[in-house]
Amino acid sequence: MCLRWLFGASATVPEAAGNHHQEEQPSSRLKQQLSQKARHPSVVPGSFYDRDLDFRYKHPVKGRDCGFCRVREGGWGSGIDAYCTIEGHHLLVFATDGSSAEPGPGATPWKKLELVGAHLAAQRKQEMVLSVPRAGHFTLVAPSPEERMEWMVGLGKVPGLFRRVADYYTLGKCWGQGATCVVRECWSRFTGHHLALKSRVVSSREATEAMHNELRILQLCAKHPHPAIPLLHDFFFDNDGSIDLVMDLMAGGELFDHVAMRERLRESEARQVFKKVVGEAKPAQDLELGRADPPGTV
Repeated sequence: MCLRWLFGASATVPEAAGNHHQEEQPSSRLKQQLSQKARHPSVVPGSFYDRDLDFRYKHPVKGRDCGFCRVREGGWGSGIDAYCTIEGHHLLVFATDGSSAEPGPGATPWKKLELVGAHLAAQRKQEMVLSVPRAGHFTLVAPSPEERMEWMVGLGKVPGLFRRVADYYTLGKCWGQGATCVVRECWSRFTGHHLALKSRVVSSREATEAMHNELRILQLCAKHPHPAIPLLHDFFFDNDGSIDLVMDLMAGGELFDHVAMRERLRESEARQVFKKVVGEAKPAQDLELGRADPPGTV
């Protein structure tokens, strides 16, 4: 069972390691460190990264479900000017011939792309590539990088669309690894939220079934939120059966490690810990996800 850490320690972005005499370093060294921001946010000085996150919290990217863009079929050609709209699990593409007018009622789309089973990938600043089974590859070029981000958020809400984790989250350091999975911290590229990404590292059938089962449990728990259970924010899947889960980051550490670092716990502290563990197991029992033995059997 996943329970939040009882003592609530908060996570901070570590300061950049290295020589403290920053003024003695050449400007190229500083530029090199800043250029690594997208790949390794922890190497950026906290003030830079905090300001970036602060801006994203105040200006989260809203999803887009319609708008003008240029669409190119296949890998070559200049493409056509089009008006695209998401309807259910389809992307409708209307040819506009350079006109800025939206298609009227009853207009016939140039393409009707099935998004369930399709693969989405962000390319250049304004481009997205949709690989649609039995239809081919389509490149959508948004008028601006900002609109491309809005399209990525809007398309990401379509169930059954294969997406890439790196297009939506910036990965940080590893927080832990088990027998079949690894957990990393991550930041949303569109909201700046600091979360945890759990990925499968073993491709066995048992590991895949365990991840699918955990996804179903977290989806059920998300309908009945409780402070003791991490909230599922997003998930990614691929046609090979692999799943990546994005959930609340439990930054306080392991209860076992906390107890092991202490020679002993005071009775009052041990009583408080035990009370929290038992009390926070009840939500899972109420959802029939756990079982409590009758009194007197322990």
